Amino acid sequence: MASLLMKFKNTFVMLLVALTLVACDGVEGRKQKYLDQAQQSFAEKDYDKARVNYKNVLKIDPKSIEGLIGYAETLEKMADWRGAVGKYRAVIEIEPDNAKAKVKLGQLYLLANEAQMALDLADEVLLLDPKHSGGLTLKAGAVAKSGQPAEALLIVEQAYKLNPKELDTLVLYSTMLVANGREQQGLDLLESALKEWPDSVTLHSMLANYYLSRNQLLLAEEELKALITIEPQNVGFKHRLVEFYEKTGRTQEAEDVYQQIISSEEDKTDAIIALHNLHASRGDLEQAEAVLTRYIEQDPDDFDLKFQLAGFYVRTERETQAEEMYRDYLNENDAVSVKAQTRLAYLLEKQGKLNEAEELLAAVLKDHPGNIDALSLRGKMHLEQEDALNAIPDLRAVVNANPENIQALKWLGLAYIMNGDAELAIQMLKAVVNLQPRDLPARMQLASLYHDNEQTAKAIEQYQLCEKIAPDDQVVKQKLVSVYLAADNSHNARAYSEKLVAMDPNNPLYPLYLGLASQLDADHQMAITYFDQSLQLKPGALEPMSAKVRSLIALNQLDEASRWLDSVVNSVENNSPAYNFKGEIHLAKKEYQSANQAFAKALDIYPGWWLPYRNLMLSALAQGDKTKAIQVLEQGVEASKGSARLRLELARLYESESRVDDAIEQYEKVMRDDSGNALAINNLVMLLVNNRSDDQAQLERADRLSKPLLEKDNPLYQDTVGWLYYTKGEYDKALALIKRAQVAYPANPEINYHLGMTYYRISEFEKARQYLTASVQGTTPFRGRESAEDTLLKLEDKLSAR
Repeated sequence: MASLLMKFKNTFVMLLVALTLVACDGVEGRKQKYLDQAQQSFAEKDYDKARVNYKNVLKIDPKSIEGLIGYAETLEKMADWRGAVGKYRAVIEIEPDNAKAKVKLGQLYLLANEAQMALDLADEVLLLDPKHSGGLTLKAGAVAKSGQPAEALLIVEQAYKLNPKELDTLVLYSTMLVANGREQQGLDLLESALKEWPDSVTLHSMLANYYLSRNQLLLAEEELKALITIEPQNVGFKHRLVEFYEKTGRTQEAEDVYQQIISSEEDKTDAIIALHNLHASRGDLEQAEAVLTRYIEQDPDDFDLKFQLAGFYVRTERETQAEEMYRDYLNENDAVSVKAQTRLAYLLEKQGKLNEAEELLAAVLKDHPGNIDALSLRGKMHLEQEDALNAIPDLRAVVNANPENIQALKWLGLAYIMNGDAELAIQMLKAVVNLQPRDLPARMQLASLYHDNEQTAKAIEQYQLCEKIAPDDQVVKQKLVSVYLAADNSHNARAYSEKLVAMDPNNPLYPLYLGLASQLDADHQMAITYFDQSLQLKPGALEPMSAKVRSLIALNQLDEASRWLDSVVNSVENNSPAYNFKGEIHLAKKEYQSANQAFAKALDIYPGWWLPYRNLMLSALAQGDKTKAIQVLEQGVEASKGSARLRLELARLYESESRVDDAIEQYEKVMRDDSGNALAINNLVMLLVNNRSDDQAQLERADRLSKPLLEKDNPLYQDTVGWLYYTKGEYDKALALIKRAQVAYPANPEINYHLGMTYYRISEFEKARQYLTASVQGTTPFRGRESAEDTLLKLEDKLSAR
């Protein structure tokens, strides 16, 4: 019996193993079948079918390297760049040293203008294999993108010598030869490469461009026709041929290309619309209209042509005809009716009939909540009404559906700016300039956002790219000067200012810039010379006047400053700035009564100006009258209708008087009017940490408020967030931030106090004593001085006990 059971058991095990092997063989067989089909479809350029089969491979084996790379390459062909990036990253997660995936991913980064990310991947590949031609080619591409064509040529030449049969390498080598002035050599390389790759779209396309640049029209035409022969279904190549004929004056041949497509019945509607647009681009509106009406008569059910005609009527200011057409289509089938409603809504919005447009959009979105056209228009309308909260979800839905919708990205970026979400606005504008690298307004706005958020290096980088796009644009150079001045970079500020003076010697702004650069170098005599030049070009201008006064004070030429301001007052009637600056001179000389009279005169002329109120506050403080200083600021806040500068000063004084709630109220009012005001946020966070740390709700509020501060390149804000971490007991995080702040401001007693206390908490007592001692060495009062002194006494006990 036992032997029978053993025999049965052995038979069962053998059967189980056999079934398992069959099952495994079946799974592997199906996977291989799908892989073969995918590769076959890819070779036949049937990318939809290839995508489906690669997906089937990955359903069976999600970690199939062949499947992931094939899927990624297919998505590239379908212009799904994001999807391709995701698949290449998945390969690298599974095989961190997969060179092919890294090179392919790097190429996509280059397409997105992320040269540094591409360079990092190239370096990773070359670290393992210094002679990897793909890695060298990728590195050359990244270096070229960074504006170093000579270095890029050396690198890609090395790659070409290693692997002359790699098409990507050859193409980049040719491009770099041309970029380095060796055009004929680059052209010869492409022409010889056609023997190896006679059907290469890339080679024929590049040759067409080269021949066109040399005005070799017959050769260019041959290449454009070759592209159509290689890919007869590619309508884009036919459009290029039409454009070529149009530019060379062969208008009938241009029309014939589209007529041939129409006659073939394939892509007929698109070809009719292209022919219509061709006539419209020539200014022949009558013929453009005739093309559409003729084919609509032949096919009355072609609503694509009908909508094109209605749109043509809108563009040619025949809106009544367009409106009639849209209203006629409201009762057609659902797809046509929805399109008619949205187009009609666009027209009504253009005409200012907002209520009716909103009703149409509401009707469309009720039944079709994801309709992109309706969401786009509604988002735009919300934006124009400054309703960012409602604009954002509509426009976000549009961008999610089409991440390359440039207009929607710009609108969404503007909505985020309105809503105070600077980081999200930056993301949108980065997406815009990645898609359209030469979009100057978008890049300027991106640079401005970086500057406003104190990300100076990134702002400079963007403005420099703007200068490459528009080298003669004075506004771009003005922005660069402003950023360099704000960053205390006098050398670059002066260099760009001199360029601006050469471009426009009569602009009073440019000698002002040169004077400000000289001020940064403490060359006040030279600065005054420049400020005088600016004032000669624009007498009575505020900024050069103010700057000149600052330099005269720095030189201790107070009497000279007074005499000069007297002459300004006498020559320019009701000059409020001059009286204000006279007051500042008196203040510097401690002539408080005369100072106050001058500030009062400035306010008589310009009652709402914040600066004289601030100076009256300084005068009161200099005389030891803090109560008067607070009263002056309170009056100034009211007179200036809530000047943020005065509110911030008032909050600081309230805090010094332990009027914490009043200080909080002022910061909140600043943030209500300007939710992104970093100084108000910073000061409020520090106030809450120092005065409300025993209230968990207020500490959590400080934590929420502090998030945007870390996005800025400001050491003082880093100190604030570091002190918040300290208060929460997160000493490692605190230490990293406060150390950075201390490097930037080594003599700041409060930062030294914060750093010393952090070292004390982590038991690094020697360093704690060093920084706490530094904090109390001077006489400058700061929050925490008593705590620093008490902790130093404790440290003496701890260190002496060792």
